Amino acid sequence: MKACGIVFLGILASVLGVGIPLRESSRAEGPVPPPTRRVVVVDQPPPEHSVIVRRPPAVPERIVTVPPPPSRRETIPPQPSPHHVWVDGYWYWNSRTYVWVSGGWHARPRGMTVWVSGYWESRADGYVWIPGFWR
Repeated sequence: MKACGIVFLGILASVLGVGIPLRESSRAEGPVPPPTRRVVVVDQPPPEHSVIVRRPPAVPERIVTVPPPPSRRETIPPQPSPHHVWVDGYWYWNSRTYVWVSGGWHARPRGMTVWVSGYWESRADGYVWIPGFWR
């Protein structure tokens, strides 16, 4: 009876197109491949103020013809320590629209004392983001 049930499951699996292992030894040996992951790409880099320790090298300027919105008024939470500096939030242009990047407390890098905030500079042909930096 047991053999009949196994044969029936095998036939049913082949009709349905489902692979059912009949015995433990029939499974493939070796490492199990990782599951396929869905990757979502967000068209926004991490906040610049979290990685810049000094004035960034010159990069090609990206001119935005749409003016940035007014800065948001942020509620500043208590300072975690005297070694932390508040870094203001800013508007980031993601090629379609402006996205707000919230400000936050950041520990001063060694030897750096002041955070110079980034800003949108108005030019004749549009607006250019001038990133902030530590000095």
